Amino acid sequence: MKFGKVEPSRDWLKPLPKDHPIIDELGNSSGLDIYLGGTQWGIKEWVGQWYPPGTPQRAFLPAYGKQFACIELNATHYRLFPPSRFEEWRRSVPEGFIFLPKLPQSISHYRRLNNTEEVVADFVEGVRELGSSVGPAFLQMPENFKIEKREDLLRWVDEWPSELGLSIELRHPSWFEDYELLSDLIAYLHAKCIGMVLTDAPGRPDVLHMAVTQPDLFIRYAGWDLDEFDQIRIEQWANRFAEWESKGVKRIFIGIHQPNSLSTPETAIAFSNALKKASGTIRVHGVPSPLSLF
Repeated sequence: MKFGKVEPSRDWLKPLPKDHPIIDELGNSSGLDIYLGGTQWGIKEWVGQWYPPGTPQRAFLPAYGKQFACIELNATHYRLFPPSRFEEWRRSVPEGFIFLPKLPQSISHYRRLNNTEEVVADFVEGVRELGSSVGPAFLQMPENFKIEKREDLLRWVDEWPSELGLSIELRHPSWFEDYELLSDLIAYLHAKCIGMVLTDAPGRPDVLHMAVTQPDLFIRYAGWDLDEFDQIRIEQWANRFAEWESKGVKRIFIGIHQPNSLSTPETAIAFSNALKKASGTIRVHGVPSPLSLF
């Protein structure tokens, strides 16, 4: 995740912002489930460490599914896959595993939300094959997509098929400079049952708006290979999650971004350990296990 990549520095280690008040519109919750995962399963370096020795590439996804509870499915951003591929992916993971598919770049980056009906239909047709294994899809707009295009975004949101959950990630600073305009957008998305991705990326504190508009929340967490600042930040998140248990948040999916993804398993374990300290009642899914337990 090149976006927000900076060298480790205490300058970036600020407290998490306050919650946007929209979270109070979610009502109450009977419990909180947190799903831990990464951004890809094809990490050859995990063979013999997190995947059993000799695991062939075709078996990477089943091995990943035994270690994690969700996946930020970035492959769907670069090409459209046939429904049969989604069905194959679903059959490769355990029941309860969640895919978070990223919308094609042809929608977000090339057509910039214009004339996308056919591509959206093809995407939804494929994702439908994931069945109960699909969480919110997410639309990541490019960094140069400014608030001047707000009407394009609202028009496109109005046409989104309600059968599939959706979260939106905005990156240009203009979306976050005017609190009233941002709050209007947040309220609109809440009314449309659409979420906003929370992105915690070093060097880009402006995009961490802390607006939880739906009971299902997707967080993209970018770290520093478990530097000491990583550990502090993870503890901050764990404490915030403990506060959210009674605020209507039901499921949180954490997509862990680490350089080259090599320390994703250790980061998931760090999240689990921090959550145990912060709350004894949050249910955590996808904590990687040592190979000795296979």
